[in-house]
Amino acid sequence: MSKPPSEPLEALGRRIELLTAEPGSISAPFTRLLRPLLHRIGWKPKAEIGAVRELVAHLDEVRNGTGPKQHSGPRLEAAMKELRANIQQVERATVVGKRPLLSHAAWLRRVYELMVHAERAVQEQGSASDLVLAALPERTALLPPLAMGKARDVDEAPPPPAASGRGDETEPLADPARVLELQLDTIDHLLGAAREENALLDRRRRLLDAARQLLLETSAALDLDPVGVQERLESIAQQITRINRVQAAGLSGDVALLHQARRAMSRGERDTMFAALSELRRCAAASGDEEIARITTAAIDQMRGKGPSAELGMLSMQRSAEQVFGERVLEAVTKGYRRGRARAPDPDAGETDVERWLARQVQQHYAPGKERATLAHALTVDGCFEVGGVLSPVRVQERYIVRRVVPYPTAQLELVPASGPQDIPSAVVRDPRTIIMDLATGRLLARRFIQEEVATRPRTVMQGEVRIYVLDGSSSMLGPRARMRDSLMVAELATLLRRLENPTDNTRVVLYYRYFNAYLGPLTRVDSPGGVIEAIADVTGTPRTGDTDIQTALVSSLQLIAQQQREDSDLARAQIVLVTDGVAPLSEEAVMAARRELGDLPVGISVIALGVENEALRQLVAHQRANNERAFYHFLPDRYLKQISEGRLDADMELHLPPVPRRFGEQPLQEQLGPLLDELVDLQRSREAEARRELDRVDRERRLERADLESAAGEGERARLEALYRDDRALQQRFDRWFPPSIEADAGPRSTALRRTSPEEGTLERDDLDSMLVVLTTISEVVETVGSGKRGRQADAVDLLDRLLPDARLTPGRYHELLRSYPDLLAPALQAVHGAVRAGLAWRIENPGRGRSS
Repeated sequence: MSKPPSEPLEALGRRIELLTAEPGSISAPFTRLLRPLLHRIGWKPKAEIGAVRELVAHLDEVRNGTGPKQHSGPRLEAAMKELRANIQQVERATVVGKRPLLSHAAWLRRVYELMVHAERAVQEQGSASDLVLAALPERTALLPPLAMGKARDVDEAPPPPAASGRGDETEPLADPARVLELQLDTIDHLLGAAREENALLDRRRRLLDAARQLLLETSAALDLDPVGVQERLESIAQQITRINRVQAAGLSGDVALLHQARRAMSRGERDTMFAALSELRRCAAASGDEEIARITTAAIDQMRGKGPSAELGMLSMQRSAEQVFGERVLEAVTKGYRRGRARAPDPDAGETDVERWLARQVQQHYAPGKERATLAHALTVDGCFEVGGVLSPVRVQERYIVRRVVPYPTAQLELVPASGPQDIPSAVVRDPRTIIMDLATGRLLARRFIQEEVATRPRTVMQGEVRIYVLDGSSSMLGPRARMRDSLMVAELATLLRRLENPTDNTRVVLYYRYFNAYLGPLTRVDSPGGVIEAIADVTGTPRTGDTDIQTALVSSLQLIAQQQREDSDLARAQIVLVTDGVAPLSEEAVMAARRELGDLPVGISVIALGVENEALRQLVAHQRANNERAFYHFLPDRYLKQISEGRLDADMELHLPPVPRRFGEQPLQEQLGPLLDELVDLQRSREAEARRELDRVDRERRLERADLESAAGEGERARLEALYRDDRALQQRFDRWFPPSIEADAGPRSTALRRTSPEEGTLERDDLDSMLVVLTTISEVVETVGSGKRGRQADAVDLLDRLLPDARLTPGRYHELLRSYPDLLAPALQAVHGAVRAGLAWRIENPGRGRSS
């Protein structure tokens, strides 16, 4: 039995409970006195997590055997002091806003639970599972809610209304920040759903992709807290990188992890078994599941035979690179580095100090063993960016030949099976006695004329986005920046190689790249497997230094597209991706003028900024996005690039067994791990059974009390269980209850009176309606990306509604009231949800612009 938390920590837990259970009982007399002033100035709580991060980092060192446990006490005290200050901040904000801050309370609860495990772990008899839960939390779980700032200049967002000065009436009827706060909370809800997904890797990946896309779009439109945005992007990148490594190690994305672990045990597949257990433990650490963490830690320790270490983590990373990219790509990278060492300048031959320094930097870049750093960067590329170009579904009209039997003469006469007695006159009769039998069995052939006609049918095909990479080869890029730049191309080229060699893909893909410094390099086209291998060697094996001229590179690339697009039709749908550290002046007007000269060519300019941000480049992308053009902006700081170069991709790097297990020799897996796997299976079954019993009890109570619309708690979990057990009828009924296929007011003579016109701006009614439109629109857009099939998309829609309604400040009863009151205004959004559930992305292709809130 777990030891209860200490009295000071338990007191903090009770204060967190009061934030949502009894917000009116918060004792803050001084804050209540200053509340009108604090509300007028827009005071927001300030959260700090530095001490908690330091505690987690130290406990990870303890777990790896590189840090002493006895030094944990001061860090634990500092983290508790920080948690106490954060609770006080949220208490004040609750008093000022006169409403519970649900997202802040949930964040404090997650930090508190981490502190409970940390307090147990630092004790003399602390368990290994508590240490795992305290040292390996998901980074996003510790981050405070995203802070919303002002709208950027390119977004025509109206300023918030001025506060009233009449006495204590400091709040308007409508909250101008409500809808935007809801959009920010949606990001964290998607990340939370990804943390809780402990069975299917594919679903977790889709949730992370949806969260990253929404985060990038929101941060491009709003001046959000840059630290919070960057922390979330880095965490998403680490999680996607880990999923890619796990799948490359042999796990399937659409099969439950526990089932794959049992299957690997029955087959004696040790590596697959270790990867499955490692991922199950990682999921347990992310969700704070103590029982799963205890069992999986015991199983991993038995298989590994010794504790984790940095050396084993690096070996696992190398094996992941081999499994993800393949031997040919790794050989091309090795060849490139040999070529680079041969081409590197001699520092002694330099005439000036600058030339000698640059030569030493180039030699250090190509030093033996640095290939590992490049492979580490390449593994993270898919998590940081959209590699391989975007394969966009496009609706086309496909032509095909239809052969019809006609009664009149044509150029084609064929023998076809007779369809009835009317075909006997033209039949080929071999034996008159068997005509009836041959006709009945389909053996009787008749001479018929065939007419070929051309018909068309709609079809969805995947069209590859053509990217032109314009890569900064200046001296300021030397180091981790250049390594990420080249690794980006290695990952892109490896993805291109897989697509070129996949005979089932009907997508024509091609890639262009060019380097630049003060001068422009040639534009290289890659469209064959051999060209990919040579391009990888060229990218990794050519030393590049010099000055930077970003403006000339962009303008010249646009002019080159205009000149060559007639000869190369692929360039007509190209997207320029600039990879640079931004250390150069840039005139946005000059670049946009060159872009306007292209006329109707849809050429966008996206930016990947490494190390340093260039505000002009950021504004360039923001203006394109404001015009609904496809463009993206990614930024990676030097701190994160250095971390990747050192091979620190994740807190738990080991996904592969050590080369020579010590205590795990010839004994069969079933004998060593069978009892632990059985315990895991029994635990999962008992939890599912208990969850279903509890949900059944809640459903019965709601029916007895006629309170179906008063609470949505558990609806998402219930929908997921119904999808898991393929209870299509119950799932469809639950989905239709929350997303009715047709909205009708109550029947009767007063039904028309219940249909209201659009409420006025600035009223609470309009606020509720706008929040509901945002909820429905968000659900439709996320479900398009996340759901794998109709059943999964239905469950995801109900689950997301369950999560978003409290943050939208809507009760289920109010939600259904709005459905009845504004059927015409809400019908398009509901139609979009049903279309996304029914057809996924195909709905957006067939109905562009439908269902989006304005």
